[in-house]
Amino acid sequence: MSKFYDDFEKRFDNAWFSAGWADVEVRPKVASAASIAQETAHKDLETLQCELEALGESIKNIASKQLRLSNLAKFYNE
Repeated sequence: MSKFYDDFEKRFDNAWFSAGWADVEVRPKVASAASIAQETAHKDLETLQCELEALGESIKNIASKQLRLSNLAKFYNE
């Protein structure tokens, strides 16, 4: 174990170590807007209507949950 410590001491004895160091995350290159526009595919009307209905149901579900939480908050505040 002492050899490991000695190696560490030799490595950092003469060189300074910045306290402001940070790990750098390399992110993948973002595609340009022109290439994204070329890759987009248009959906047919039926698919869009199905997605719209699903969103409408989700909004109704969220609204009912919001109303329930609001009522519970009023109940517990009184």
